[in-house]
Amino acid sequence: MQSEKLKIAIKNLKFPIGASCLVLVAVLVLMAKGIVDRKQGANGWQPTVVELAQVTPEGEREYQEIQIGDKSLRVEVADTNQKIKTGLSYRSEIGSDGMLFVMGYRERPSFWMKGMLFSLDLVWIGCGGNIKYQISKIKNEDCVVAEVTENVPVEVDPEQPVNYYSPKVPVTHVLEVPEGWVEENEVKVGDVVKIGD
Repeated sequence: MQSEKLKIAIKNLKFPIGASCLVLVAVLVLMAKGIVDRKQGANGWQPTVVELAQVTPEGEREYQEIQIGDKSLRVEVADTNQKIKTGLSYRSEIGSDGMLFVMGYRERPSFWMKGMLFSLDLVWIGCGGNIKYQISKIKNEDCVVAEVTENVPVEVDPEQPVNYYSPKVPVTHVLEVPEGWVEENEVKVGDVVKIGD
């Protein structure tokens, strides 16, 4: 009975857009506010429309060739505050061999797995000499693997991360790669890293 009344009420709406469009907009707004449940994924969580909007659009992504030991990688570059903050959050896959975070100066950054849908390995990289602010200016400086953090898991609730990861020494770059990549490629502390040509 109530559903019949609802159908009649919707049918009698006189909006320039159809009622179905209005309902869709209402659902998207409610999802963004967290009132309507998110679609459940394999790990029980999927990003909302608002969170997906934070992902760097495909056409704005920059890539760089790097080399660790004898392994070459094509990585996406995160060299702005927004790209560093968002990283690989809310993506279903890496989309390249990894993501290289350019910190801009030597520091001990703290990383978390907020919004992550897959596990990672972290390669902490330190470059000597003057630290450059743009990846395009860094050309084969003396860079080495300073530390590795393997098998960083997805959080139980990716929106409320409780684990944070930092290197023991200051670094200039952080490389995120798929879980297991470090072991598979036998990456170790002291390996030479070449960034750029």
